Amino acid sequence: MGKIKTTRKQLAENFQCIGFGYCSIQNLLQYENPRFYTCGTYGWNFDGYIVEHNGMEYCLTTGYRGMI
Repeated sequence: MGKIKTTRKQLAENFQCIGFGYCSIQNLLQYENPRFYTCGTYGWNFDGYIVEHNGMEYCLTTGYRGMI
């Protein structure tokens, strides 16, 4: 399944989001595929990974700029 292009606002409205810097959680996510991505004037901004914990969905964002 490919990544879905979205906006920072859409992710913030639909998930509890936690932002991480580029490559700061790569070991944790090495077997996961991002569900979302955002891009802007300068290209790719960040990816969003959806994880579930205690019945809630969280979006872990990791990338170069604009993370939530």
